[in-house]
Amino acid sequence: MSAADKKESEPVTFRNPRNASGFTMVELLVVIAIIGVLIGISVIAFRSLDPSGKTTSATLHNAASMLAEFQAGGGDIGSLSRNPINGGTSDASIRASLVRDSTQRPLAIEDTKKVMQQLLRVPANRTALGKFPAEAILKSDDPNTPVPADAWGNPIVFVPAGGLSKVDLSDNPNQTIQSPDGRPFFASAGPDGLLNKGNDNRYSFRD
Repeated sequence: MSAADKKESEPVTFRNPRNASGFTMVELLVVIAIIGVLIGISVIAFRSLDPSGKTTSATLHNAASMLAEFQAGGGDIGSLSRNPINGGTSDASIRASLVRDSTQRPLAIEDTKKVMQQLLRVPANRTALGKFPAEAILKSDDPNTPVPADAWGNPIVFVPAGGLSKVDLSDNPNQTIQSPDGRPFFASAGPDGLLNKGNDNRYSFRD
C-alpha cells in the first residue's frame, strides 16, 4: 500500500467545539457576578473604614441628639420646619446648589444657623455642642451660633419634617427621603457635595 493510499484510509476525526479551550457564556456570567459581589463588599468595607465618613456620622448623631433634647425640653419641632430661608424648601435639587455653589452657600449656612439658634436655647444642647469634633464646625462670623459641617467642608443641611425631595438614587430616581418618625433631620451631601445625588448622602436618622 502506497503512502497516499494509507493516508486516504485513515479515519477522519472531528473536534467537538465543546472541548475547545475557553469559557462558556455561563461561566463568564458567573465570573462577572462574583466580581460584582466582591466590589460591593469592598465598597462597604471602605466606607466603614473611611475616617471622613465616621467624622460626619458622629456630627450627624450629635445633631440628632440636639433635636431630641429640643423636643424633650418642650420645643416645638414644627417651628423648625417653618424656616424662612429659601421658602423652607426641601427640594434636594435646589439645596444641592446651596451646598456646593459658592455663591449660594451662605443661604445654606444661614438656614442651618437659624435652626441651631433655636436648638441652643436648651442648656443640654449647649453642653452637647462640645461633643462636636473641632473640624465639624464651619468658621463663621458668629461664634455664638456654630454651623455643623461634614468632613468634606460642606455645611450640614437642615431638612424639614416633609423630607428631602427629588433625590436620585442609582436604582430609583426622584425619591423623597424622610425620617422614620416623620421629624425634621440633618443631612450631609457626602463627598460629591450634591444632595440630589443620593447614593453617598448621609442622614442624622441613619447614623
